[in-house]
Amino acid sequence: MTTMKKAVSLFLLALVVLTGCSRPPQYKNAASHLGDPRTVQIIPPERAPVAISNEGDVQAIMAILNTVEVRRLSVEEEIDLVLVQGITLDATELRFRDNQGYVYKALLLKDGSVLVVAGVIGGSGERRDVLLSEPEQQALRNELQKYM
Repeated sequence: MTTMKKAVSLFLLALVVLTGCSRPPQYKNAASHLGDPRTVQIIPPERAPVAISNEGDVQAIMAILNTVEVRRLSVEEEIDLVLVQGITLDATELRFRDNQGYVYKALLLKDGSVLVVAGVIGGSGERRDVLLSEPEQQALRNELQKYM
């Protein structure tokens, strides 16, 4: 092999090792997936949407989400919950918009669980991680009730 081919091969091998062997970051809370929002839109089922742009109100919601621990769902779990069980059909949708116009999404499910779609809506065409909290996130439910 020529020196150039060796260098290219070593570069490609290093690139594969660095990108393929690194684990994706483990997130501990729902807020870490929702950017740095300036507005929150609450879209309850069968009611009119509500937009929140007051900085204190947005920060109050984010502070609660910062305490909500989530775990990554496997593809099989996601399919079962979303497609088979249909848990998102009667959920309250939350859209978080940052200063650059990027939108992030979470759902407050009927049982009080928080389902978070990691990453920007309309971002890359790749599958995004879906994360789920434990049920009965009453603090978030109570905070959202203030605006509905």
